[in-house]
Amino acid sequence: MNALIFDTVGKPIDILQLKQVPKPTPKKGELLVKVSAAPINPNDYVFMEGTYRFKPTFPQTAGLEGFGIIEEAGEGVSLLKGSLVAFMGMGTWAEYTIVPEQDAFPLPNQFPIQRAAQFVLNPFTATGLLDVSRVGPGGYLLMNAGNSALSQIIAQMAISKGIHPILVVRTNSVAEELRYLGADVLVYDKEGLPAKVLEVTGGKGAQAALDSIGGEFGEAILSSLGPDGIFITMGRMLSKSIVVNTDLLLYKGITLRGFGIRGWMAAKTRNQLLETSQELIPLIQDPKFQLPVAGEFPIQSYKEAIRLNEQPGKPGKVIFRFA
Repeated sequence: MNALIFDTVGKPIDILQLKQVPKPTPKKGELLVKVSAAPINPNDYVFMEGTYRFKPTFPQTAGLEGFGIIEEAGEGVSLLKGSLVAFMGMGTWAEYTIVPEQDAFPLPNQFPIQRAAQFVLNPFTATGLLDVSRVGPGGYLLMNAGNSALSQIIAQMAISKGIHPILVVRTNSVAEELRYLGADVLVYDKEGLPAKVLEVTGGKGAQAALDSIGGEFGEAILSSLGPDGIFITMGRMLSKSIVVNTDLLLYKGITLRGFGIRGWMAAKTRNQLLETSQELIPLIQDPKFQLPVAGEFPIQSYKEAIRLNEQPGKPGKVIFRFA
């Protein structure tokens, strides 16, 4: 079978190779899935660069999320052969992949493939972040990297719960492109952002802030929190620490915490995660819910796919499609 393999850590464009490898065999509790589609996500880059929580074992097949059809089930598996499943797992950029059953979520027939490919990582992450942020209806949720696929999903889910999302982006042109979501969109200004947030929130400040960038971009949204606000770091695009003004902790009672989707999911039972997936199905399946795709490519065109994925301001996910 065809698979995208890397033998060392580094930039995807430099280390990935398309190779023929044997089709794997599922063990107890595992599924063999014929992959239909798999997205390119930021954590794929972190994995290939060797700084993800899970380390590659060389030679390593790339890809951490996908969608496909169960071709074979190992011992003790309850999901049936022929079922459609979205999943997380290592090695999804291949024609076939092994998925632990606990990381696979059944989807109904005719579920749109582009949406199925994006069903687990970002929607579950958005669900978890809304959970730990503790922002209730009428509250304000602030996030940087406002044009990312994850931020747009969080914004839409927040609005459905009566929460007011505030997206921070870098340029006016990007801000205008995101107005359709119904969120407040602010252009980044480190010194001026707290005042802008106060204006939007009627002087309250945000109840929670989600930082996926770090550095001064994280510091700006930290400073924009209201009393007893929660600052949640969920990524490190800049790979830089933030400088925390201790006055914010002392006089505003700010809480700092991190978030990882694997840790959040590990704290849930299998039934709880299946319930979450069932709640997500009608939301993600709704054509009104925006999950834009920037491009689809066969695995043989992986370099073209990666180049598109690395273009600033691309209008959605880049997805590998398999026959």
